[in-house]
Amino acid sequence: LVRSVNLPLAGAVRTIQLNASRIPCISGDTLVCYQVAEFVNTIVVDNNTAGYTLAWGRCCRVDRLGNLEQGSGVGAMYTTQLPGSALVNDRWNTSPEFNVRDTSLVCAGKSFSLDFGATDADGDSLSYAFTDAYNGGSQSPNGPPPATFTTTPLMYAAGYSGVLPLGPLVVINQVTGVISG
Repeated sequence: LVRSVNLPLAGAVRTIQLNASRIPCISGDTLVCYQVAEFVNTIVVDNNTAGYTLAWGRCCRVDRLGNLEQGSGVGAMYTTQLPGSALVNDRWNTSPEFNVRDTSLVCAGKSFSLDFGATDADGDSLSYAFTDAYNGGSQSPNGPPPATFTTTPLMYAAGYSGVLPLGPLVVINQVTGVISG
């Protein structure tokens, strides 16, 4: 751990709700919503050839996910890379901005297509793939960051894996980022 950085909330938390009554395969009084928040901070890091890994650990994923071996109390570790000068040759580099702006809902046994593509202001080449999700964080929603950074993959249930997190009938297009199945 090089440094912990606070990321203050930038603006209000938005709630995006999906009108589930408009989807024929959903029954009952189902509320589908996401809360979206943006946390922003500017930090200056020393130039180096290797770059940096940014990580955020969270206590809990949604319980009862069918593709995980453990049903509840599973943490989440989100990571991203700041490339070092060996990759970007001492120039500025922007991050991709993802197209996703709404909730998504998939009905069992029905075909679907979700656009998880992105654009990059620098025109960098982007490619997409499923990969292992990481366990992380403490068992407390507001726990301290872990003292060491680890990338412990989640244990998937039979038939699922990091490259098949939604099962063998779901694919991600490596060029467009569209997930379908």
